Amino acid sequence: MKKSSQKLIMNSLSVAVIGIMVLVSELIHSREVIFPEISAICLGALISPKFAWNTSKSKMIICITVCAVCGYGISAFLPLPVYCKLLIAFIIGNIVLIWSKTSFVPMLSAILLPVILKTDSLIYPISAFSLTAVIVGLLYLSEKTGMKEKYSYHPDTIRLKTDSIAFLKRFVVYAVLSYLSVISNCMIALAPPLVVAFTELCNPKSKARKYPVNICFVMMISAFTGEMTRKILCTLYGLPLFVGVIVAVSIMIVVLDTLKIYLPPMLAITTLAYLVKADTVPYTVQITIGFSLLMLCAIVLFKDKEPVLSDNSYI
Repeated sequence: MKKSSQKLIMNSLSVAVIGIMVLVSELIHSREVIFPEISAICLGALISPKFAWNTSKSKMIICITVCAVCGYGISAFLPLPVYCKLLIAFIIGNIVLIWSKTSFVPMLSAILLPVILKTDSLIYPISAFSLTAVIVGLLYLSEKTGMKEKYSYHPDTIRLKTDSIAFLKRFVVYAVLSYLSVISNCMIALAPPLVVAFTELCNPKSKARKYPVNICFVMMISAFTGEMTRKILCTLYGLPLFVGVIVAVSIMIVVLDTLKIYLPPMLAITTLAYLVKADTVPYTVQITIGFSLLMLCAIVLFKDKEPVLSDNSYI
């Protein structure tokens, strides 16, 4: 089979998974089904020419599930202000990340999202687990059929001092910016996929750090594509959300393939536009400002030559 045909199949499967996710959400009238980070996992595992993380298939499922359950528990059962819940979720998510000995950062989105959405339904962790398992299954089949190259997972070494310092830096940035986003009612500016991107960009060896303006621009395009397709196709013309998200994700896959930029959170940002609405500041503006600040913090605060997480990204 030609590489172009293999690529088309992988892209189509990714779009189908995302579209079905939103369709099911509409059919059962539950937004907890929508897990935007599954778009990032599709991009990093199926669409990108190179697997985006240093992790095993089993740890992908385990880490997403553990974080999703913890996020649900924090949101549903802790009687605390949302800001405090976010900080607790961020700490636990990073502990799981370090403990996992992987660079599978999407797990942070799994624990932060339910807190922001004030989720109180078990549908969310069930959906996160099920969707991740589907992607892992598709990845396994694609490797068996030769459509994707097999990758090797080598557990990261836990370096207590280095990891602790890196975590404290990220925590301070997140604590300050999340506080500002909460009091300004602009929580989309610190959307979970942006936190994932920030964590990946904190790696001094991340290739994306070499092109900050380009990366910020493409992230803005990702947000704009999601926001405008929803407004035009769904709000203006009354089409179902799953139709709009299929169009939006398809457009962004073409854009990312053309530019050869495969930063997983970008596709999650496109999908997130179909889950949340910006009440005050427009969605694209919040995403652009938030990501630009996070990019700046990552570049300024993390200049050491030794990577914080193993860099397996493809850009």
